Amino acid sequence: MTTRIAQLSFAALAVLSVACGRPDERDVDTGEESEAVTPSAPARVSNIELGSAVGANLRVSEATTTFGPQDTMFLSVMTSNATEDSRVSARWTAEDGSVIDSSGQGVARDAGTTAAVTQFRVVSEDGWKPGKYTVDIWLNDAPVGTREFEVTAQGDRSKASRTPARDTQPQDN
Repeated sequence: MTTRIAQLSFAALAVLSVACGRPDERDVDTGEESEAVTPSAPARVSNIELGSAVGANLRVSEATTTFGPQDTMFLSVMTSNATEDSRVSARWTAEDGSVIDSSGQGVARDAGTTAAVTQFRVVSEDGWKPGKYTVDIWLNDAPVGTREFEVTAQGDRSKASRTPARDTQPQDN
């Protein structure tokens, strides 16, 4: 019996000495490969883009703050020092304070880096009512930015100048 008590006491002492050791002295296996990119600074938003179209890189390709009633609105949020558990959220509201859309998503980092682009898209099947709107952006539940935009009956008239004109007159050959 004395031997059994001595063995249990020794085992408890060994467990306590490991558990009470300083954190930098413990060898913890997280199950992750050591080649993972670890950010050296906190995650942050480096840019916020709002527009009517996006490219293959998920970034806004046609920036605007004026939309038409049938337009799709895109929001691209660029982050740096993102970790695997970083999360970007966006809340779209009308000028009366009603929430149009609210969603969040995990940050999908570019391979081998801590940079990422997170894209949001909102569409109104019934059409947007003319007025002023805002979209608020959060990173890991902390507010990081707001973009204001407007919906007008005509939309962004500058789009017409970017669209190539078609010749509607018959050509004489």
